[in-house]
Amino acid sequence: MDRTRVFISSTCYDLRQERVVLADRIRALGHEALLSEEPSFPVAPERGLVENCKRAVQDHTDVFVLVVGGRRGSLDPMTGVPVTNVEYDVAAGAGHIIFVFVHKTVLSLLGVWERNPHADFAPSVDYPAVFEFVKRLHRDEQWIFPFETAQDVAETLEVQLSSQLRQLLEQRRAGDKRIPPEFLGESVEAQVIVRDRPAGWEYRLAAALVSTKLARVERDFADLDNGTHFIRTHDVPADEAFDWLKNRLAHMLDVLGLLRQVLNEEFTASFGPPGQPAGSFHCRLWRCDQCECAFGVAGAGA
Repeated sequence: MDRTRVFISSTCYDLRQERVVLADRIRALGHEALLSEEPSFPVAPERGLVENCKRAVQDHTDVFVLVVGGRRGSLDPMTGVPVTNVEYDVAAGAGHIIFVFVHKTVLSLLGVWERNPHADFAPSVDYPAVFEFVKRLHRDEQWIFPFETAQDVAETLEVQLSSQLRQLLEQRRAGDKRIPPEFLGESVEAQVIVRDRPAGWEYRLAAALVSTKLARVERDFADLDNGTHFIRTHDVPADEAFDWLKNRLAHMLDVLGLLRQVLNEEFTASFGPPGQPAGSFHCRLWRCDQCECAFGVAGAGA
């Protein structure tokens, strides 16, 4: 029988005890624990360390557990981003259930770091990137469980997994409400709205989807401001620089034109009169091929 697969993401050396205790508790509950340092971790030999971790999160994970201590951990050699951050990005993009644990010391120093970001917080926190990651988790509206010991993490996770099972049973008693597959990569809030369809769900779903997209843009801008966003670069020969710049500017104008069309035409058309089907805004932007989901029936029953 297939078991629920729980991926444990954290730095390995400073949180070794937490990883061991957490894995033991997960297995005692009858689930499968995925840890990159164990022989059972699924590995494709032709892939590197980071790619194998990303693949395990994407393809072999049901529940993602992130444990943040005071160490930044190893970096992705291609981007310079901490591996734990990369794993979190993949889990969030895949729509996995995510539980976040942050050490109380890190949380207590977060406000001090925000007021004085150039101070030295060693030995409690080795790099400012740890604080930046925690701030990002706040911006992503992740619920953060503070912890002091490995037992704190294990006990809290056990309670939360039990809570997830209870919610699943309640949904079954209320009737089979499936989340359309095109929404599985969206936020938990959006998934709950499209599953339960409360009063005015079309408009609430629109707000949730737009909020999620804008939050990702704001996060990228914040990463740029903090110097933690890395992209690949390449040199442009001097004799090609003008053409390159002209092409980039043309691309920007195309994007602005598309945004203007979306705001002036598509977005407005998606909200039809109450009780009447609206336009296909959702289908065009989120590539939904079902005309009776989300924006496809905006206003219906409102």
